[in-house]
Amino acid sequence: MENARTTEEKKISIWARLTLLVGSLIILITCVSTMGAIYLDLAGVKTSGALSNVAKCSGAKTCWTGKVEFTTSAGKEIAFYPKTSRFILDLDGYASESGREVDVRYFETLPMLAKVSVAYHLEYFNKITWTLIGLVVAFFGWVATRKRAVVLDFSKGKK
Repeated sequence: MENARTTEEKKISIWARLTLLVGSLIILITCVSTMGAIYLDLAGVKTSGALSNVAKCSGAKTCWTGKVEFTTSAGKEIAFYPKTSRFILDLDGYASESGREVDVRYFETLPMLAKVSVAYHLEYFNKITWTLIGLVVAFFGWVATRKRAVVLDFSKGKK
């Protein structure tokens, strides 16, 4: 009897556990990043900065590497590469123009921790996308690590 029970139990592969771990890490990193961005929006100092394209392309390629430069209230010049995608910056305006003005939020004590604030907080679209990707990956990992099969029974809804 005990031998039959062990053969019925499903072995959990290393790939299933890794999928669950990767999905959970994506969710965790995205949530921490989102909390930091929200805190910057609430407690950060607002200023304007210049957005420029610093990419060096060869051939007929179109490439984009945004760089934001701003001056703190103490007069220190700061330059950083925003983690906001070009698509989001294009929605906010024409990102290919050199010297374009953008809103920047930064911590006064640590000005290197800064972010670009775009209209209607569109920068959070990327964070929502990564959270959904993490949820899907974690769900597949969870399903693969379950001992029992997942059964969807929709017959109870019809009466």
